[in-house]
Amino acid sequence: MLFFPLLGMSIIIKALYRYPSAVNAPDTNALALMSNLYATPVRGTPMAIRGSVIGRGVSGYVFSEDVMLQDETGLMYLDYQSGVPLIGNLLFAWKKVKQLIGEHVIARGWFFRSAVQSVTLQSIEHNGTFIKSYAKFWNIFFGALLIFIGIVLVTIFVS
Repeated sequence: MLFFPLLGMSIIIKALYRYPSAVNAPDTNALALMSNLYATPVRGTPMAIRGSVIGRGVSGYVFSEDVMLQDETGLMYLDYQSGVPLIGNLLFAWKKVKQLIGEHVIARGWFFRSAVQSVTLQSIEHNGTFIKSYAKFWNIFFGALLIFIGIVLVTIFVS
């Protein structure tokens, strides 16, 4: 019966470790990120990168909400998560990505280096407007939901 609350707490702890505070993330570039010896696929490196969006994350796929950013030193894959899973991602891919291609943006989030480098977005700044991404939020939300489900199950089966 304690499985759900423990799983929920572990997901929240993992999210807080994986996505450290990126409030005052330093400006950087693709070369500096790839040269960082301490970058891992487990814990993100908070960062901000300036560049131009050159295309979708999956070339030619109209419903790809992820984008490729190019700065003066290289390319970076930007992973976007909508506030409304699935439908929000599809709408973002259909409506917003087309407008971002060719534009200069500032991407803030967490850099992960593994077989393929990527940035999990916290936000994209474009022409003075911010587009928020909710990767950290959804991890914490699902962890809290599992804790809630576990508490409900415990109260049902104990009483």
